Amino acid sequence: MTITILCPSPLVKDSDIKSIADDYIKRLQDKVVIKELSVKTKPRDTPESVKQKQGEAIIAATAKLTQNTAIIVLDERGKPYDSRQLATQFSNYKNNGLSDVCIIIGGAFGLPQEVLEKSDLRLSLGNMVWPHRLVFAMILEQLYRAQQINMGHPYHKD
Repeated sequence: MTITILCPSPLVKDSDIKSIADDYIKRLQDKVVIKELSVKTKPRDTPESVKQKQGEAIIAATAKLTQNTAIIVLDERGKPYDSRQLATQFSNYKNNGLSDVCIIIGGAFGLPQEVLEKSDLRLSLGNMVWPHRLVFAMILEQLYRAQQINMGHPYHKD
């Protein structure tokens, strides 16, 4: 399985986050592809304009994915899953013939409706708002945790 993580802004700006991300990427058995989309905005752009530009870049990037890709959008209004539910979701994707997963981390102003509608799952990491870099590290850890749960490894403690 290939896991693509899309984000319209830079994810790995500091060495601490990069170190955490690299560690989890090494541990994952699945291939992880990180795509930081280059979205040019201007200081005078409105939040809606920035959201639209980022959405267009995300739609263009998802158009290049294979048809067997499940799209997960991280959205504060999405479904809150616990780690076991996420592991089950990944297992279900594999069992249903989906060979790849794309996880979309939205911009500071959220994601346009078109991106949300394209998703197979709108996933919430809770009601709090998190910076992109932390979300990136957190989702990588949850991917590793899901992998370990599905393998029956004792990494996850209930």
